[in-house]
Amino acid sequence: MRLSYEEEDVVENGDQITFSFVSNIDDESFDGSVVEGELYTVGSNRWTGFDKNLLGMKAGETKEFEFIFEDGPLSGKSAKFSVTVHMGTKHKPHPIDEEFYQIVGVQNIEELLNKLRTAAKFSLQRQKQDLIRGQVASKLIEAHKFEIPKVIIEDEAKYLASQSGISFTTASDSDKQKYLEQAEKNSRLSLILDSVRESEPDSVLNEIEARNVLSNHIQAQGGDPARVFNNAAAAAMLLSSIKDEFTLQWIADKATVIE
Repeated sequence: MRLSYEEEDVVENGDQITFSFVSNIDDESFDGSVVEGELYTVGSNRWTGFDKNLLGMKAGETKEFEFIFEDGPLSGKSAKFSVTVHMGTKHKPHPIDEEFYQIVGVQNIEELLNKLRTAAKFSLQRQKQDLIRGQVASKLIEAHKFEIPKVIIEDEAKYLASQSGISFTTASDSDKQKYLEQAEKNSRLSLILDSVRESEPDSVLNEIEARNVLSNHIQAQGGDPARVFNNAAAAAMLLSSIKDEFTLQWIADKATVIE
């Protein structure tokens, strides 16, 4: 089972951690150089060779190191990183005994099995919900063709690239095209959802509600909401995404599903 870090636990491959980092190249920031409270699977290697610097860290520890990019648009460049691991979880075998029951919040094997059945049912429902929401989004994009200002698409493409640790400016032509295509879809969907919100008040998640959702999510991952909100541009992107997801779910709930 996956359990939260204990005091003696250190970061290993396969662990899931919540971490933040600030980095720079020659005292200059770059796309993807700042991360706040991100849930990350160690071993996925955000950049080739990056994760070996995380191994052995503990929850609450901050580590500074030099990292040389091995590939991509930053290949050969050296960056200074300051990384903080907030919390983590790792897979640990555990006997099914009274202690195990206490950990998962049940009294006996019958309650454990019922809890597992409920969790499995919820997981299937979430998968179905995500699939329907994705199909609704695709249909909305396909059904509404209109011109989108180039600057909006380019800003979204740069953001998508930075989330992958890539500089859009120095990316290959094929990568740029990939990000631009996805950026156009994202921008089109967002503008469609804006139109829905104007005519359907129930589809709107207000600013306070969106900030509460974001704060709760960051705290659940062991991050500091204040640090995220201090980065106005990043916070605005995240809040916009939360509002769009709420509206999209509202549309999905109203949609007629054809099996």
